[in-house]
Amino acid sequence: EVCAGNNAGNNTWCEMGTPAPTPALDGQCCFFGRNAKDVCGTCELYANASHFCAGSSSACIDDCSRTWCLNEPETPPPDPATLRNLYAQNKVYYVDPAFTAQVLETANATENASLRESLQELSTVPTAIWIE
Repeated sequence: EVCAGNNAGNNTWCEMGTPAPTPALDGQCCFFGRNAKDVCGTCELYANASHFCAGSSSACIDDCSRTWCLNEPETPPPDPATLRNLYAQNKVYYVDPAFTAQVLETANATENASLRESLQELSTVPTAIWIE
């Protein structure tokens, strides 16, 4: 906002302009951390970006008596060329014999040759149980 006085009196006029960009902060103001020895690592409540304490490290520390936590540098994503697919390697995975027996029993009982062939192939597929 740009303001100037009127020479004829005390009136002031203002023009709205493009606000200056807000500089990126190097951290956040933590109001509460579970562990006093590691406030930043256990912070549960950061100051809202519009809160006075969030404006700078000095406002957080000096004026608000809180802890200023530095932002972690962004880690670049890994180079896809260096990644490897653990499931694409030649590994032997567990094939449950009970599952295999059930599928083969079903395959032998079916009259549909195409379905029987698919079930026989399925009987060799490794199995896993997902537990949450």
